[in-house]
Amino acid sequence: MRTMKLSLLIALLLVVGVVGVTSADDEVSSEDWIVGISDGRVNHWEVAAPAAVYCVFDGEGEGATFAGVQVLDINAENNGELALSATADEIAVASADSSVNTLITAGNGYSLYSLTNGGLELTAPADSEGKVYSFVWQLGDQNC
Repeated sequence: MRTMKLSLLIALLLVVGVVGVTSADDEVSSEDWIVGISDGRVNHWEVAAPAAVYCVFDGEGEGATFAGVQVLDINAENNGELALSATADEIAVASADSSVNTLITAGNGYSLYSLTNGGLELTAPADSEGKVYSFVWQLGDQNC
């Protein structure tokens, strides 16, 4: 008898869970979800990041060419100030030797590296707790 009651309870919970999920899916579409900051930054989903990483382009649309990377330091008031930048040529030169990670540029406590896997890495200065922010991406990723 106890097993039957437990089975009924589990079945009821499953039905309620499925109905709840179904009704929630009906009410909220994926277009309503907030997935990050939509200002063109590459690290748009990292809303608490201490830096905003932007790929810069010459021109617009399909004819645009990659011009470089800009990194804004985000302060306590959520305002950004240019921390460092690198041109496409500087990135290409640093990426020429793919056998080692190479520093492209550094400034204001930030460092931008070309990685052996073809990616780029930004490291930020340590925060008040000693934690270091690191962000890795590939040219061609969203917004870059």
